[in-house]
Amino acid sequence: MRNLSKQLYTYLLGAFFIAANVTGYADAPQTNVAVSKATVASVQVKPQFATLLMKGPNLNREYGIGVAAPFCGIAKDTLVMAGGYNYPANTIGQNTTKRFYKDIYGAILQPSKKKLTWKKIAELPEALASGSTVASKDALYFIGGSDAKGDKATCVELKFENNAWKCDTISWLPILISNHGSVCIGDYIYVVGGLQNGKASADMYRMNLKGDRKKWEKLPAVPEDCRIQPIVTAQKDASGKEQLYIWSGFNGWGKEAGLICGGYKYNPETRKWTGLGAPLKNEKRVYLGGGGAVAIDDDKIIAVGGFNYGVLLNSLRSNPADFNSHPVEWYKHNKEVYCFNTKTNKWSALGEGISLGTVHAGLVVSDNAVYNISGEIKPGTNTNVVTRLNF
Repeated sequence: MRNLSKQLYTYLLGAFFIAANVTGYADAPQTNVAVSKATVASVQVKPQFATLLMKGPNLNREYGIGVAAPFCGIAKDTLVMAGGYNYPANTIGQNTTKRFYKDIYGAILQPSKKKLTWKKIAELPEALASGSTVASKDALYFIGGSDAKGDKATCVELKFENNAWKCDTISWLPILISNHGSVCIGDYIYVVGGLQNGKASADMYRMNLKGDRKKWEKLPAVPEDCRIQPIVTAQKDASGKEQLYIWSGFNGWGKEAGLICGGYKYNPETRKWTGLGAPLKNEKRVYLGGGGAVAIDDDKIIAVGGFNYGVLLNSLRSNPADFNSHPVEWYKHNKEVYCFNTKTNKWSALGEGISLGTVHAGLVVSDNAVYNISGEIKPGTNTNVVTRLNF
């Protein structure tokens, strides 16, 4: 990792970090962890794809080319996109400068419209990218993230009150964190994996929104290995109770770097992890890291985007000098939409979207419509397309 090029490093993470090289990995869950076998099933219901452009009278011109690793969520019937990074020239070169943003934009959701009209509604306390977002009943929370100086420990609350959007830092985690996942279950925010204090981690913390917001409780870590850029969401399982779900992620850089495709679910009541399988394509496990996951209905998880297993693993281990110079198709980002049924523990392949194939995009859901927001289509090249998947 120490010799990883700046261009490749920023593409994989979205910020310039100092991270430890973590050795060893396994794609199969450990034998002392309960495992639920996942298979790929055929489905009859396919999503309908709609392409929505990012437009708006006061949308920052450089922001409008698209950003990677933004904070995204839905509050007050408004699709929110905050922060993120890009290269204003929309390419990586010797003299290009990476820019971080603090702008927060909102677009009123209108399912019948084919474009989103964005309006600036607030600003982050500082320009950030590569954090995570969770939604409670009345607010969005932007957790961690990074800028050019390094990782952050902040938890920022965005809410609408007294006819105005208000954005404030409400808590600080006990660790600096980025490229992680987070969910809200009940009154608790859970934060898991990613880079913690500059090192790949599997650790998990939670904070009670209705309790002492300064207190973060450390919980049992994800079994198996560290996970940078996992996909994480919350959904009910067969018991009808919400669980935390996590899949994929990579554990470091260099010759010993590894990728994990499989997943786990965490039971907040028993504080135990249960192993889960990965989706399969052509009888090979699919890597979803760098993509996103959201819950729909009461028993489904939708996964979109992510790196190609072979391309990413080779880049982590060998750091090819020409990594940034290939056409978009060479990177083979995942264009397939996958669905995991939490009652049957089965994965389904739902088809490909022509405007998908992104990494570091935002992914949110509203009324069974899933929005894949901006992101990168290759190193340094962003898209300003929002793809709506109607289920």
